[in-house]
Amino acid sequence: LGGLRPLHAAPVARERERGVWTLALAQGARSGPMLWAKSMALLTWLLLAALPGVLFLVWSVCFSSIGASASFGRLVAWLGVFAVYLAIVAMFVVAVSALARTSLAALGALLAAWVVIAVWLPRLTPQIANAVVALPTLQSFSERMGSSLGDAQGTDAAETLKARLLKEHGVTRVEDLPINWTGISLQQSEERSAVVFDRFWNELFDAITAQQRLQSGFGFLSPSLVVKTL
Repeated sequence: LGGLRPLHAAPVARERERGVWTLALAQGARSGPMLWAKSMALLTWLLLAALPGVLFLVWSVCFSSIGASASFGRLVAWLGVFAVYLAIVAMFVVAVSALARTSLAALGALLAAWVVIAVWLPRLTPQIANAVVALPTLQSFSERMGSSLGDAQGTDAAETLKARLLKEHGVTRVEDLPINWTGISLQQSEERSAVVFDRFWNELFDAITAQQRLQSGFGFLSPSLVVKTL
């Protein structure tokens, strides 16, 4: 939305103040076609202003070696949506300018919309996403996983395994086992730990994915939120 910076001209309101708009209507011009023409002119300017950023995104995705094909498909879809979004922005700007009494009022309304969409919304949506799908702090995540790892590697499981192996091989000491007890104990510990690691990290990644989807849901108001997920 950086393209909204030069829109202080407030095309319709400024022309109305200068009498140009009234003169055009008096000469037989219709307001509908004129508003449409101004919207298309503004859309053309916005597309040209966004072109460098679009080219950079395309270049970044095309030369990315990780998930390039999937990212390129998402980028193409986003570009189509972004073009529609810019058309809506252009029509919104012209509509505000047409409804405003003065060019200053139109400028104030457009600046307020820019602050909400381009500044306030991108900063607020992460807080909303975190309130809906809260991520654990590093300390709590480490403590919970450490506690579960301690349970997984507890002496009860090791003693149970030891008793079973001693009974199976008919011996009373681990030194008499025909297999390496230390290696078996370590393997069991690693297997149990892997289950705990997978569970905790999958839960964390699922929460992060849910937050990203929630933030992308606001992309129809602020496309910068969608760009972050590309």
